[in-house]
Amino acid sequence: VVSVTNATSFKNYAITADTDAKAVVVAAAALTTTAAATPSIIDDATAVTNNVSAATAAAAAAAATALTTANSALTTATDAADAAETAAEKASIAKAASEIINTTKLSVTFEDPSGQFTAYFELIEANVLAAWSNWDKYINGHPDASLEIVVKIQNDPEFRSGTMATAFNASMEKGRFLTSHLAEEVSTGIDSNGVYQDGTIYVNPDYLTNEGHFDFLGATTAAGKTNFQDLMTHELGHLLGFFGNANVIMSPFDQFVNKTRNTFDGENAVSAQGGLVYLDSSWGHLASSFEMMGPSIRRDEKAEITLTEVGILADLGIPIHNQFLV
Repeated sequence: VVSVTNATSFKNYAITADTDAKAVVVAAAALTTTAAATPSIIDDATAVTNNVSAATAAAAAAAATALTTANSALTTATDAADAAETAAEKASIAKAASEIINTTKLSVTFEDPSGQFTAYFELIEANVLAAWSNWDKYINGHPDASLEIVVKIQNDPEFRSGTMATAFNASMEKGRFLTSHLAEEVSTGIDSNGVYQDGTIYVNPDYLTNEGHFDFLGATTAAGKTNFQDLMTHELGHLLGFFGNANVIMSPFDQFVNKTRNTFDGENAVSAQGGLVYLDSSWGHLASSFEMMGPSIRRDEKAEITLTEVGILADLGIPIHNQFLV
């Protein structure tokens, strides 16, 4: 038997449960509506993300293209500036070379077996003429002398490792000596070898492209470089007579060499030096690398011919202007 009180309580519970059930139905309907809308929201968000990605990619591509264009323009401008600077340098050097007046004429021809170095010819010739001027101002050369040398750009088989250049004399026997044609013609005006060159200077191609400093107008040498004019002055010194023939036929230079103490004992050289003139172990160079005719050309420096070296030429029989003899 259920009392009336209990029946009333059950009724109230039933009403509450019904209300809760209806609330659940409403909530479920709301969730159903939201769920139905969710794919559209996701699609919209995905579309926005895709659009942003596409815009970002386009902007990146445009920036990359702009950067490439800018770099290309910079490279073109830099190349143009370098070309203009090179052209100006060549013009300046060519002009200066044309104004060099050597008492004894010297002409330069080239041999370039690889055909890769014609762009250097003007610079080389200007520097060779300037180098010859360094010697010519001391030499009282014969007015009929007209010298010819060949500059050959190739690695000579006889090059030692690191050799920048080397000179080969066209020589002739004169009395008991083997004398260079160039020295003989400077002194006498007699061109005893006719149309043939009076000497050859071999230039190492690696040196030419990597280490040579060609601006003979400047008083200094670029860092890490060697002065090409100095190098040519040195090699022309060998063609003028700074060479020994060791145990073969004597050169005029050899007659003054004291091999016991490695000195050059010519009267004019010793007078200019004020003492002994020391040679290196090859007996073809002065001992000091600070001299033009020392064993090597020093990097980063500009060399000058000394009166000792001029005195050596005088001892070899090359006519020197009196004011340069000590």
